[in-house]
Amino acid sequence: MLQEIPCTDAFLRGHGTFVQDGKLLASVAGVVQRVNKLVSVIPMRSRYTGNVGDVVIARVMEVGNKRWTVDVGAGKAGILMLSSINLPSGEQASYCAAPPPPRPIPAMSDEHAT
Repeated sequence: MLQEIPCTDAFLRGHGTFVQDGKLLASVAGVVQRVNKLVSVIPMRSRYTGNVGDVVIARVMEVGNKRWTVDVGAGKAGILMLSSINLPSGEQASYCAAPPPPRPIPAMSDEHAT
């Protein structure tokens, strides 16, 4: 059931709202938040929606050569491009799917042979 949000004529429609027949209605169940003329509805339960500048903790789900697929608790998985990662030492992050080749073992001389 949609519920009308009481507000004056001069308002800005925010997240969780829509206008129908000139009335501002909530599209989700939650708490009405007003900041100046902006009217939003913050849902009671929701998945994470990221914004630019957010710091997130994620679980790596899949590792590829150039990107990782991560779970950030949102509706969709995130993609972390390794070319976008800057390490504190200034190096560029990289990932090798195969371990480095083993070092060659020096040949033993006849003196050490048994």
